[in-house]
Amino acid sequence: MSQRGAATTPEIATWSTQTVDAEVVVDYWRSVRRTAYVDVAPTPYGPDFFGEISYASYGDFALSVKRANGEKVTRSRVLISRGTEDKEYLYALFQRRGTGVITQAGHTAEVRPGRVVVYDSGQPFSLDYKEPYEQVVVHLPAERAFAEAGLRPSTDLLAVPIAVDGALSSVSAFFQNLAATQAADPVGAALLAPHAVSLAGSLLAYAARSRDVDDLPLLLQRERALTYMRQHLGDPDLDVDGIAVGCHVSRRTLYRLFEGTGQTVMAHLRTMRVDAAQRLLASQTDLAVESIAREVGFASDAHFYRSFRAITGATPGEYRQLARQGAADLRARVDPME
Repeated sequence: MSQRGAATTPEIATWSTQTVDAEVVVDYWRSVRRTAYVDVAPTPYGPDFFGEISYASYGDFALSVKRANGEKVTRSRVLISRGTEDKEYLYALFQRRGTGVITQAGHTAEVRPGRVVVYDSGQPFSLDYKEPYEQVVVHLPAERAFAEAGLRPSTDLLAVPIAVDGALSSVSAFFQNLAATQAADPVGAALLAPHAVSLAGSLLAYAARSRDVDDLPLLLQRERALTYMRQHLGDPDLDVDGIAVGCHVSRRTLYRLFEGTGQTVMAHLRTMRVDAAQRLLASQTDLAVESIAREVGFASDAHFYRSFRAITGATPGEYRQLARQGAADLRARVDPME
């Protein structure tokens, strides 16, 4: 995973079994799945198997579109023990076409359009598609995904069908649109990407509510605090006391809401401000850096520059130049004569 905010455009790759000879298709497909996801044992249901993955890495998460003919895929404890992955990942499957069955952690769910299902790379699972299918897959480091949702790591949400309706329809639409945008406009996709991890956390929160997870009251209070922080992001005087008063909780309760997330309340606020500044630097190229600092709530230029560099690894000016260069590189690839 690359450093947060350091790259303007996602790293994009596409793999297809149509690029290899028929006798090596299964081995090639296993290698592709290992690269994009984790090592599994795939077994096609028929001859002339076709599979394709379009993959984009955004640093904090990845997003892929997978199309394939019928296959059964298994990940055993042996494969897990042999793996070289340094992290466990959660995968959220938004099904576009076809129907399958996923089994993990004692749960079995039907994967079909209109549903989303989450599974974990660190535990054995099987995926069984007897017909051609297509899906959008959100890849998230498991520890961070649970932290973003304010939940303790649990198997309660794995291989459980979640209906894509109500509030979750917006989350699904975001990732579906991001998948389409990254193929046609990587720079535009990069501008949308900062919202993805928090939305994925919302997905887990939604699932937790439907499953009556014990952490839900804490989760809802934390989401309320984050919403308040977003709404008052431009207030340079916003502090822990102001957030606590605005959310009608004590300072002690507010601190407790963010325990286990890896960031304090004010660190979350600082990260949100830098994320907002990144979007403005890339999209509002005529707006002065100092004006952007004020707009996102930094009280001084020095604090803005220190915070921005600490989180993104670049100064605001360097980031803006990277954004401009990324757009120029994209235009050059699309129209070499420009």
